[in-house]
Amino acid sequence: MAGGISQWNVQSERLEPGIDSQGIALTGNAAGYIGHPACLESGRTTIDQLLG
Repeated sequence: MAGGISQWNVQSERLEPGIDSQGIALTGNAAGYIGHPACLESGRTTIDQLLG
């Protein structure tokens, strides 16, 4: 939706952002995390990384 691309990583069995996806990060289930607590923590970590 933000104009980036994603690709499926067969080894890790998850979607990953494509090489032209600056400022875009996959998190939660889209990044391969399972379960509510893991998804929430993934979101917190991703926000910290994107916003510094």
